[in-house]
Amino acid sequence: MNLEKLSKKELYQLARKKNIKNRSTMTKIKLIEALKMETLSEKSEDKNVSSSYTEVIKKEPSKETKEVGIEEKYPIPESYDVDSLVLMPIDPSTSFCYWYISTNTNDEYKEYLSESNGKYNIKMFTTSEGFSIEIQDINVDNSGNYYFHHYLAGKVVWAEIGVINPNGEFLPILSSKKVTMPNDRLSDVTDETFMTVKEHYSEILKLSGIQDKTHPGSLEFHKALLDHMLKSVSSKNISKRS
Repeated sequence: MNLEKLSKKELYQLARKKNIKNRSTMTKIKLIEALKMETLSEKSEDKNVSSSYTEVIKKEPSKETKEVGIEEKYPIPESYDVDSLVLMPIDPSTSFCYWYISTNTNDEYKEYLSESNGKYNIKMFTTSEGFSIEIQDINVDNSGNYYFHHYLAGKVVWAEIGVINPNGEFLPILSSKKVTMPNDRLSDVTDETFMTVKEHYSEILKLSGIQDKTHPGSLEFHKALLDHMLKSVSSKNISKRS
């Protein structure tokens, strides 16, 4: 196979089949060199295989072997080669970011990457009074993950990944969704509480027959109400007997 005549995408697919590491960051020339080295390594291993083993391979595969072959035909890919950038809040001072830059995007920005040793820039932002504020800037590879540690309770934050042009300007490629960091205090929004409205409390006490102006708590209220009911029942029974 003449590797030089293949496109970079075809070379990448071939490198993925051969499980060549760091292939996503390689140029076309590097991919060709890596594939040639892998081919030489495979040939060297083939020479050490016994003839009896070769004969077994040529025989009709058993049912078990066929099933294994089906599973190997559709392996889970290391990546889907799709651009992605995600920022996830964890607590008021910690957020987790992960990203992946596809082969096509790497090729598109290779001119800028050559100036930065193949590194991208990830920036974390928040807002203040309607303005975007940069929190942190880090140099990263085309894929990976990172924990940001900044106290930003209740703040809206997001991340952007991009490259630096020759003029030193940041050119964003991807932007994560904007997320709100967790608060470090109780929420201002209160749920519905099941209790008696204060202005009706006295009226309820009066109707219940309890003569207590101290406004007891719910436990004391129920005890007093129960005592009142028992006394009322007892007095009625006495009246009937008499």
